[in-house]
Amino acid sequence: MTDAFSMVEPPALPSEALPITTFEPPRVAALPVEAMMDSHRLRGELRLGGVPRRLVDILNSGDGAYLVIHGAQLDDPLKSAGNEPRRLETVQILRDAILFIMPRGVATPSDPFEVVKKVAAEATVVVPGFEVSGRIYLMPDADPATIPLIGTHHFIPVTDATVTAGNGRSEVWREPVVLVNMTRALLYGPNR
Repeated sequence: MTDAFSMVEPPALPSEALPITTFEPPRVAALPVEAMMDSHRLRGELRLGGVPRRLVDILNSGDGAYLVIHGAQLDDPLKSAGNEPRRLETVQILRDAILFIMPRGVATPSDPFEVVKKVAAEATVVVPGFEVSGRIYLMPDADPATIPLIGTHHFIPVTDATVTAGNGRSEVWREPVVLVNMTRALLYGPNR
């Protein structure tokens, strides 16, 4: 006895040639960054496939405990004399090793459908060796004095930031945006 499926003949292919579909490799976006750690500064590119995302979203995602930086330059951020950066092709950096990080180059715009209305509040965050002051962004009804930011596992953006090196160093500089690792924050306080 033959089964019904063995009796069916495959459909005939068209006589004209089928177009050959070529697949392009996924696009990889390179995001230049500068990360400050306890004793070093790391500059390089964070390379990402898929949909472009903001640096703060990448840092706050649960995608692993580390980031891979390409074309890395490692140096002491506050030592000027004889401070030739060490160049490394690729490095891994623990998210929790980062005190704060700054995007360099063109920023990825926010998706207008994912934007949440927030209000700016002046604040200061202290991490080991540095103080970062500027604007943080909170939900409209949040009280900057009582919002639980310290010790969270998030990076928060501080815009129009002033970064001051502590421990007797007198380095002060301005940044348009600094993403501060609140896991490493020693204190946070609103500026009133």
